Amino acid sequence: MVLWRRGRADLSALLLATAVASWILFHGASGYTAVLLATNMLFLLLVMLYAWSRAARLLGHPAPAIPDLQPVADELDALIRSGLAGIASSFRHVTQGQPGSGRIFA
Repeated sequence: MVLWRRGRADLSALLLATAVASWILFHGASGYTAVLLATNMLFLLLVMLYAWSRAARLLGHPAPAIPDLQPVADELDALIRSGLAGIASSFRHVTQGQPGSGRIFA
């Protein structure tokens, strides 16, 4: 309902087109899944980066900069650890029958 307000028609059309395209892609084409699409996209990205770096080397330009993903991995690790600690704490409260044990994710 909010997306159909004036000024957000382009966002609504994009959302609708994406939903219809994904439904046609995954429902109409038999055997094609979201995992297969993701792996094909990642493979295409890998091939493009390889071709770009080889062409840059042949033309004497610097290779494309690939960012270091280590800080993102550390943040993701901390997020997963805190989430698991919260879930474990909630389950412990439920098993001990403490107040507020009706909610699993507090």
